[in-house]
Amino acid sequence: MLQSIRIEPPPARWPGLIESQPPAEVLGAPVAHWRELTRRELLGRSFARIIATGHQAGFWHPGILAKYLAMDAAAEAMQADAAIELVVDQDVNDLRALRVPALDGQGVLAEQSMPWTYWPERELQSPTGNLPPILAEPGAWELEEGHLFAGTGIYMACRVMGRALLLHRNAASRAEQFALAAAMLREVRYANRRVASVGAEVHDPLGERRYLLPASLLTTTSLWRELLARMRADPRAMWESYNRAVAQSPGAGMLPLEHRPTGGREVPCWLITPDRQRHRAFEHDLQRPDARLLPRALLMTGMVRLALADLFIHGRSGAEYDLVTEHWFARWLGCDLAPRAMATATVTLDFDREPVEARDLARAKWLVHHLPYNLDRFLDDDAALRERTKLIQEIEALPRGSAERRERFDALRQKQRRLMESHPALVESAQTNLRLTERRMRERDLLNDRTWAFPLHPFDAMVELREKIRAAFDVG
Repeated sequence: MLQSIRIEPPPARWPGLIESQPPAEVLGAPVAHWRELTRRELLGRSFARIIATGHQAGFWHPGILAKYLAMDAAAEAMQADAAIELVVDQDVNDLRALRVPALDGQGVLAEQSMPWTYWPERELQSPTGNLPPILAEPGAWELEEGHLFAGTGIYMACRVMGRALLLHRNAASRAEQFALAAAMLREVRYANRRVASVGAEVHDPLGERRYLLPASLLTTTSLWRELLARMRADPRAMWESYNRAVAQSPGAGMLPLEHRPTGGREVPCWLITPDRQRHRAFEHDLQRPDARLLPRALLMTGMVRLALADLFIHGRSGAEYDLVTEHWFARWLGCDLAPRAMATATVTLDFDREPVEARDLARAKWLVHHLPYNLDRFLDDDAALRERTKLIQEIEALPRGSAERRERFDALRQKQRRLMESHPALVESAQTNLRLTERRMRERDLLNDRTWAFPLHPFDAMVELREKIRAAFDVG
């Protein structure tokens, strides 16, 4: 169910963002020089107007999909020469399994992890661009015993995703495999990659202008080599400008770079060791000719917005942290970056069930506490209720602290104890109901969860999201 779409600034202002970029110089040359050179090195030609977005590889949720749909609509509306989808393949996001909604043995909505296959734990710190494609195994696409997929549609969507992974098992890396599989399910095509198809050929109006670009390829550019040279020459200037930019935007959640007695200052790169593991890089790593370095988040988006994209579209969190990138590049290199925009959405799955309310939980707790002392009130036994009423009246009539009052009170407790022993199912039923209600309360988060993978949503819901975003850009 589509809850909301958020696009900032309004789409009508996006063309003006690109047109307002002034000429400038950076690293001893005009920005136009770095743009033409970088685009030729990465794309094979220099495009005049490029709109880009990007994310880690995977089957993203609709909020992330929204920025890709916004890029498509903007590229069409603004007649962009190219649309670039950046795959953050230096990230270590776990692609071994898919998070899916399920039902437990009592029919309560639960979260399950469905494995695609099984891989060594050590791969968890390996960038997805360094890992081979997975051989998805249909036999592994199951849930824990006692759990069922939350609907036939969820089950079928998981099979379709697994099939898409199998069709792209010859991709260059695991990151590319998931990117191509997601593209297949989005029904888009690339000018520089082949996306498998099933059935009729997909018509993608941007297919000849859409490029898939692994972020690790940024390290093949002249701009990357120049930036590393600048860091080697004056690591302190880079380090101080970075940390000041982080301090300037505390709400972005970025951590400052460290300074260690051994290794020196931390640099905004990842060091990839021969065992394919990812580590933070430091000043001394810049001096090693055999060190394989990859850009971290701020350096990556800074490079893209400096030399590759004329407009970059972020999601909600990226729009916040990239403020730091802008402050850092302005302090360190004295340059502005290409403008950025933001697009996101909130879409939830419809599980056709009402959430349990707080009052339901309060009632269940009250019953468990109240029942042992008032069981006769819940029985169809008038005699037992009359006996209880008589004992209570006798207790109230006797002096407080008297032995007779204590005797009658003990008799009342013994009576309740005997009732509990003779009606254990009633007590157990109340306790079971409390446990179930507590579990149903936890359903609320899952019912409102916006982070289920987009292929798990009904096709019509994703079409609605796409069409509303296109309408925002006045694209028919």
